[in-house]
Amino acid sequence: MMRHACIVLLLSIAGCLAQDLPDWGSFYKVKGVLYLPYAEIREPFTGYYDATQNTSRIDYYDGMVQTVQLSPSAPIGGRRIPLWHQLQDCIHARPKDMGVQSAPASQVNGTENAHLFPLQDVLPKCCGFTFVRRESCWFGNDDAVAHQGKRHCERFQLTVPTRDRVSKYTLWVSRDSQGRAVPRRYLMRGYNTLLGSHFDKYEVLYYGYSRDPVPPSVFDVTTLFNGTCRSFPGPGAERLALHNPMAEFLGNHDGHTKHSFEDFKETHKRTYELDTEHDRRRDIFRQNLRFIDSKNRANLGYNLAVNHLADRTREEISVLRGRLQSKDGSSRAEPFPRHRFTAKLPDQIDWRPYGAVTPVKDQAVCGSCWSFGTVGELEGAYFRKTGRLVRLSEQQLVDCSWNNGNNGCDGGEDFRAYEYIADHGLASDEDYGAYIGQDGVCHDSKVNSTISSIKSYVNITNRDDLPTALANVGPVSVSIDAALRSFSFYPTVSSMIPTAAMDTDSLDHSVLRQSATRTLQGEPYWGVKNSWVYLLGEMMGYVLISPKGTTTGGVATQGTYVEL
Repeated sequence: MMRHACIVLLLSIAGCLAQDLPDWGSFYKVKGVLYLPYAEIREPFTGYYDATQNTSRIDYYDGMVQTVQLSPSAPIGGRRIPLWHQLQDCIHARPKDMGVQSAPASQVNGTENAHLFPLQDVLPKCCGFTFVRRESCWFGNDDAVAHQGKRHCERFQLTVPTRDRVSKYTLWVSRDSQGRAVPRRYLMRGYNTLLGSHFDKYEVLYYGYSRDPVPPSVFDVTTLFNGTCRSFPGPGAERLALHNPMAEFLGNHDGHTKHSFEDFKETHKRTYELDTEHDRRRDIFRQNLRFIDSKNRANLGYNLAVNHLADRTREEISVLRGRLQSKDGSSRAEPFPRHRFTAKLPDQIDWRPYGAVTPVKDQAVCGSCWSFGTVGELEGAYFRKTGRLVRLSEQQLVDCSWNNGNNGCDGGEDFRAYEYIADHGLASDEDYGAYIGQDGVCHDSKVNSTISSIKSYVNITNRDDLPTALANVGPVSVSIDAALRSFSFYPTVSSMIPTAAMDTDSLDHSVLRQSATRTLQGEPYWGVKNSWVYLLGEMMGYVLISPKGTTTGGVATQGTYVEL
């Protein structure tokens, strides 16, 4: 018995040692899904690779963005494009066969001093990997088992230690009828040995792998992009990453993250006392940058960008969303008196040109958004009554409305602030003191009130009534569901950001709605003034929200205003 056991063991070991590393061949086509759990991304792609022609192509989100890499020797559209020593990298968004207008394609050329990445595989290089064992292809991934079915694979692994970090790469492959490797799954886990935490994780699931030759037309940019690629502006590392995002995951090229993080620190004056904190913030920044870039590749109709929140976790950002939910039903709000407003509404409404809206303010790391929505509405109401625009005090509401049910930096509601103001009034910033971004000591009895009281406050709960209120009473305090990660990284005047659910129980952030039914590139939008610093966005803190669909939340149905 002992001798038989030894023979079996020796045969097993010999089988492991004889296991061939995967060889993907000189050309292939494969589909897959890139999972970035820390960035909350699931990104489908299709990869084409032909080493014999020195060409590769990757389509992201079913072709919403296409990248093609060409060497100097690659024949393109029956001709050759002269380049410096390395590759031409061409990127194209919104391809012409997607039923939408084709955007211009752009290119990056390699030079003697600025080399591009090599032809981009979507399959990992297997050098350094070792065979571990045979097991389920979806070991440790129950979701994949449910969708892909049971299949057994060979597991290969590579461990790369660097300083206080260990990166572990695992590859699962099956074999076809000829014994050739078929990619199934690729997993990276990064572990910080000093902090005892995972700093990174991503996973790729593959399907539809084919070793058939790829037709040259797949790489013909003159056909794909309605012509040649134009020059693409932007800084080096970041520009290359935009043109070849897969290089970060299959080639371990993350120089763009380091460059972007250095730019971020300089722009937003970030310093970190400890090296461990610096590295942790860079890891958070990496996941947020991946989220931003991936969402932009999806071509959802809006663009995201790095801003001052890019080194913050979702939990830290959630602190800024400080709207509480009423449970006692104590609001004394009056219903919207639509019978008072019968005039025809203007085609568009925006109170900023009239001088009814103060500049964007910064609530800092304090869940006081409710006070900014309230004060913004009161500033507009005071302007409508007196013709004067005065900066009123959010800090007074943070400090003093606790007895009305608000919780300062831990959240509050606009109607509770209105009830406080009805009894105590509201001072200007100048009289009460500047906003400090934290709970302070109430001293409302020691200052003069700019607004001595309010007559009443009104709730707007009908979608059709809010434009009427905007046109007739001025800017309106509204509540939204800002939990969508996209809302944290809105960047520009050219973007319309969706908010999340229509469910009023999910409304967690208060803002000021100051415009309605304006258009941008033929699309309607609603404008809201946020309180997440003036640097956030080219509109200096204003957000454009699309009214389409059911993603408009309280911007359409949860408004309030006061009668002075």
